Amino acid sequence: MSPTNHSPSSTTTTTTNSAPKHILIIGAGEFGLSTTLSLLSNAAYKTSHITIVDSSPSLPNPSGSSVDANRIVRADYACAAYSKLALQVQPLWRDTAPHAWGGEGRYHEPGFVLTADRGHGAYVQRSLENVRAFAAAEDSALNSGVGGGGDAAKIVELHGHDEIQRATRYEGVSGDHGYANFNSGWADAEACVAYALRRVRAEGGERVTVRSGAQVERLLFSPEGEASVTGAELKDSGEQIHADLTILAAGAWSPSLVDLQGRCLATGQAVAFVDITQEEQDAMADRPTVMNWSKGMFIIPPRDRKLKIARHGFGYRNLVKIPRKKLRPGSTLSNGPVKGDDHHDDEVLEVSVPEVGVPIPLEAEDAIREAMATLVPHMKDRPFTRTRICWYCDT
Repeated sequence: MSPTNHSPSSTTTTTTNSAPKHILIIGAGEFGLSTTLSLLSNAAYKTSHITIVDSSPSLPNPSGSSVDANRIVRADYACAAYSKLALQVQPLWRDTAPHAWGGEGRYHEPGFVLTADRGHGAYVQRSLENVRAFAAAEDSALNSGVGGGGDAAKIVELHGHDEIQRATRYEGVSGDHGYANFNSGWADAEACVAYALRRVRAEGGERVTVRSGAQVERLLFSPEGEASVTGAELKDSGEQIHADLTILAAGAWSPSLVDLQGRCLATGQAVAFVDITQEEQDAMADRPTVMNWSKGMFIIPPRDRKLKIARHGFGYRNLVKIPRKKLRPGSTLSNGPVKGDDHHDDEVLEVSVPEVGVPIPLEAEDAIREAMATLVPHMKDRPFTRTRICWYCDT
């Protein structure tokens, strides 16, 4: 949903010839929980015990990027591989049986409209080409295993404000050109994470231990000169949890636990909510999500009588200094693992770390107000009931 691809998790493992007896997963968001479900369904790990730790006292973690009012589910990306990956999971979202991912109102498919301002349409054009190509190749070998490239008839190119307005059914128009893909939709993000957590507890039984309020201070490494992770140490208590396999699924907090050499960066994106009436919600319920790629502004159909307006762009950083010795020797350089003598113990790294519980800056408020004045002008002066900086791990 932002100009960069998000990589909320990274994995560090020990080498073993047999299934690990104890697996530690750091983070109980979408990556941590879905990884747990995958392990539970894999016979190779039937004897493994899994411990999941998360810093939040309550789960789902309200500060995690996985948890929000809603998230766009789309294959509308300029990267063909990313687009294809999204299409592979689309059938799972469309399964609305009570115990399926899309069940109990967790998924809706009113479409997605992607626009751009004049002179800024390269990303939009590549995205359109990708979804059209996969839809056209629905039954071909190119699309084998995707599980549904989408209905080509539901992908419509939009030329000018009139066509955009007809597709979105909003009062105003943001962007000068683009396309509508009515194969795309959105998911109730918090409900999906809660659903995954229920499944982990039900399917894991005694094999899975979930520990909330357990913040990781640092990873534990094997003896100096090696790059194997052997577990983690918790903040405050100093408790050490040792594991045969450690999976880091900490999202935007990952760069503060392992030196990723700048390949991953925690960035904060602006999100705001306004109260709306039930009548307004009903009117918007089946409208597509609208995103202006040039400005990064988007509106998703509301739920719980709250309308979410957000911006995804380059984002904010919150830089802190972390002793490099805390992150070594798990770092990876272009010429191989970091050795003990590759840097000095007193070196520090400047890393962006999420700061939660703070309102969005005035600059972001102004940008969101401008977007509201464009798309929903009758709401432009309504007070924000809540604002949030949503932290991602961008690559």
